[in-house]
Amino acid sequence: MELGEKIKKRRRELGLTQEMLAGEQITRNMLCQIEKGKAVPSLPTLTYLAERLRMPVGYFFCREEEEFFYRKQKLFPHLQALYKAGSYTECLRTFEKELGECDDELGLMMAVCSFDCGRRAWHNGAFESALAYLSSTLDYINETTYPTAYLRAGCELYMAISANVQAPLLEFNELGYIDSLREAGCLDVYCYLTEKQDYVFENPFYAEHLRAKELMKSDHYVEALKILIEIEQQKGGDQITAFLLFRVYADMEICYRENGNYEGAYRYSTKRLSLLNAFKS
Repeated sequence: MELGEKIKKRRRELGLTQEMLAGEQITRNMLCQIEKGKAVPSLPTLTYLAERLRMPVGYFFCREEEEFFYRKQKLFPHLQALYKAGSYTECLRTFEKELGECDDELGLMMAVCSFDCGRRAWHNGAFESALAYLSSTLDYINETTYPTAYLRAGCELYMAISANVQAPLLEFNELGYIDSLREAGCLDVYCYLTEKQDYVFENPFYAEHLRAKELMKSDHYVEALKILIEIEQQKGGDQITAFLLFRVYADMEICYRENGNYEGAYRYSTKRLSLLNAFKS
C-alpha cells in the first residue's frame, strides 16, 4: 500500500473528513493530492499528519506485514491504562474500533475484557448480550497461547445458563471444570446450580435459596416462602443476580400454589415469565 493510500485508510478509520485532517497547516486540496499519490508530503507535513492520525511516522513507510506492530505500538499504552483501571468495556470497544487484530498479549487482554462484559451482562439478565460477549471471549482465547482454561470454563457455565435458563445443566458438562470454575470466580454459581448443600457460598442468598428448596422437598411451603420473600426483598443488590431471582420466582409460584394462594401463584408466574422474556435482551 502506497503512502497516500495509508493516510487515506487511517483517516477513514478515525472517521475524519479531508477538511478535518488537513486542519490549518495544509489545504484540503494538498491532502487530496497526497492521498491520490500525486504529491509527496514534506517531513514536517507528514509529521503533522501522523500526529493527527495518532500513528508514528514510521507506520506510513513500513511494509504491509509490519503495520500491525506500529498500530499496536501506538495504541497499546492506552489499552493498557484502560485495562489496569478495570474499564474493560471501553478497552474492548477501543481495541475493536482502532486495531481489531490480535497477538498473544492482546488476545489474552481482550479475552479477559470480553469475559468480564459477558459476566456482567449475565448478572443483569441480558442473556443475548452475554452470549455474544462470551462467544467473542472464546474467539479471543483462540488467538493466545497464554493459559486460559479458567476463562473457557467460565464461558461454558454462563453460556449454558444463558442458552437454556430453565434447564442449564442439560447444556453443561462439569467434568474437569471445577478448579477452572474456581479460578474464574464462578464456582458459587455452579454449586448453586447443582444444589451442593455442603458448599460454603460467598453469596449468602444462594445458600438461603437452597435452604428454602430443602424445606419445599419436605412440604414445608410456609417456612420456605418466608425465606424466598426475604430474598426477593433484596433485589437490586449486587448479590441478587437475575438468574437467582428467576429461580426464586419459580419457587415462590410453587409455594403460593401449594398453600392455596392462587392469586399469589399467578402473580409470581407472571413475574417469572416477564423475566424470562427480558433474558432475550
